[in-house]
Amino acid sequence: MSFLQSVLVVDADSASRELISFGFERIGCAIQATASATDAIELAEGQRPSVLVLSTHCEGMKAVDFIRALRAGEAARDLPVLVVGEESQREALRAAGADQLLGRPASLMDLVALAKLEAARCTQGGGEARGQIAEYGIYFVTRALIRARSSGVLRLDRSGRQGELCFFAGELARARVGQQQGANAFHQLLLWDRGALSLRFEVPDGGRKIRKPVDRLLEDGARFVTEFEAIADKVGGTKVVYEVNAAELEQVRRRVPHEVMALVSAYDGRRTLIDVVEDSPFKPFDTIMITHRLSELGAIRRCEVGPPMMLAALLREKDWLVGVGDPSEPKGPTGRVRKARLARSRPEAGAETMDRTDRTDVVPPAGGTTVEATDRQPRTDFSAAKDETTERTTRVEKVALTVTAASGDPAPPAKMPSAPKKSMAPATLQLSWGASREPRTPRPPQSEAQLRRFAKIDPAALFDAKPRGKEFDPVEEDFFAREKEIHQVDPVDNFDDLSEPRPKR
Repeated sequence: MSFLQSVLVVDADSASRELISFGFERIGCAIQATASATDAIELAEGQRPSVLVLSTHCEGMKAVDFIRALRAGEAARDLPVLVVGEESQREALRAAGADQLLGRPASLMDLVALAKLEAARCTQGGGEARGQIAEYGIYFVTRALIRARSSGVLRLDRSGRQGELCFFAGELARARVGQQQGANAFHQLLLWDRGALSLRFEVPDGGRKIRKPVDRLLEDGARFVTEFEAIADKVGGTKVVYEVNAAELEQVRRRVPHEVMALVSAYDGRRTLIDVVEDSPFKPFDTIMITHRLSELGAIRRCEVGPPMMLAALLREKDWLVGVGDPSEPKGPTGRVRKARLARSRPEAGAETMDRTDRTDVVPPAGGTTVEATDRQPRTDFSAAKDETTERTTRVEKVALTVTAASGDPAPPAKMPSAPKKSMAPATLQLSWGASREPRTPRPPQSEAQLRRFAKIDPAALFDAKPRGKEFDPVEEDFFAREKEIHQVDPVDNFDDLSEPRPKR
């Protein structure tokens, strides 16, 4: 039974307000939405919704003042209030009376999960929310409590098997199931898709045992569930039940290692594959491969196949981020919810953001499924609108740009001033194409290899050559001798002289 029947959404941003409304409408909730804080107080006291979702961007008054005014009245004093806002306002909002706060940007699925928990806590009383695992999902409850930085103890019960998750200020402090603890126990609990859960919002006893960062813990958990379901399909799925084939087991007993024989008794015709993995002394994936091998040998046989686990499909369900962008920016088309691809920090796979710069719209229909529509204006194709000057420019070999004064004399190659003086004659721009190309002067060689390549003569001869018909006097001879010494090229280093000591230069 779901205790979340109606939701009041208060947000000045129309796109964000419509997105939040769509998130609750697709699970069957009645929605009332407004941008005014004053109207929201009247609706909360008159209609009495199950949960109030408040954005810090509301019209009429600040979010802190709104919560204080709401708590001052008798009708809505105990109404659960979920806030989507900035982390810097967390202490002030919680002190004013907010029950939960999700920092921007907030996942829509996390917001819905928190609303379900708060509605159950308010209805059932005692500061505890109770329900079924299938209604909430352990992964989504864990992620929502972490994102909201909440503290509490989540107790799980599945056919007599007990599990526990402890949260402290948005950190997963401890996880326990059977004999397993820590991250391995958390992964095992993610495979539970049926059973009962109870969440008490309190500070757990003891310190933190799981030291892995929460983002890494959630990422590893989602990957574990996806890979587990894919490998479990080889043996019949996660809900398959096996029993021992005693006749075949006696024939292949010598081929089964002694360590594996301790696992054979777990296939009793009642335990599902998840239960066998939980009780197995081997790692989860090793247990599945052992099950597959025993089935091939005929030592165990399949006697029942249960419904498949849908957690991996739920992890791939489309999600959105609420509160992206500035509400003062121009709004999009009325009645449409904008979407954009998620930026990295790789939150979880499948999430998408509300980005106002993207023009692809998601229209939430009445049936709850998302339909994509596009109101993008057609782009102008400039490739077919080239003018004659552009086409000529693509065919020329070279464009020489010269600035000629009014007198016709060529201007010196100096930098043109930004603003010509009044005394200067107006300049004219002249373009000339490749017919007047002049050969470039080659750069003088700089190394011995370039000397040999371009000059094709002995480098020393360049300095010994003398003009014909003229003899140098002693002063000139001394000058050329010193120039030859200055421009003497050092020998190229190679590996031929490694056997002998290198001469000093």
